[in-house]
Amino acid sequence: MSRTSVNTWVASYLADGLNGLLDKPKPGQPNQLSPHQLEQLKKFIEKNAIKQDAGRLIAEDIRVYIGNDLHVSYSLTNVYRLLHALDFSLIPGHLPLERVDVWFQDEARFGQQNQTTRLWAKRG
Repeated sequence: MSRTSVNTWVASYLADGLNGLLDKPKPGQPNQLSPHQLEQLKKFIEKNAIKQDAGRLIAEDIRVYIGNDLHVSYSLTNVYRLLHALDFSLIPGHLPLERVDVWFQDEARFGQQNQTTRLWAKRG
């Protein structure tokens, strides 16, 4: 922890008490989605985290949904930021054991050919 940070905190505390230590609003553009649209997005993610036709919901799918159904344009980077702000995180998905192919080459090496997957889920 730097001396400058501590000095800033002490100065904020002396000027405004405990309220001076609270996070200040961050600058930047406000969210483009309304609270109602954010609720729609949460429901879409929770319902479609595992697709009906096999596979996982990826950020590109979410970006397309936001563009087509909510009529707002987002970049992939901002989709990831939005998902984290909504308390979603990528967790390891379940891969059926019959689809796992583990091999041993010699005493020093082993590997897995299949790709492990992750899916978006609510934190907590």
